[in-house]
Amino acid sequence: MQPISVVLAGLTNAFGTRWNDVMAVSAVVALPIFLAFLFLQRFVVGGLTAGASKS
Repeated sequence: MQPISVVLAGLTNAFGTRWNDVMAVSAVVALPIFLAFLFLQRFVVGGLTAGASKS
C-alpha cells in the first residue's frame, strides 16, 4: 500500500520513464473521481449557487 505519488515516482528511473504505465495509473486514479463528480454534480452546482447570493 503506497500513495499514488510514490507509485508514479517509481515508474521513473535512471533509464527513462514508462509513459504508458504512468498514463494508465493516472487514468485509473482519475476515473473514480470523475464518476463521483458526475453523480454528485447537482449538489456541487447547488452549493456553489447557494453561496453566490445574499439572503
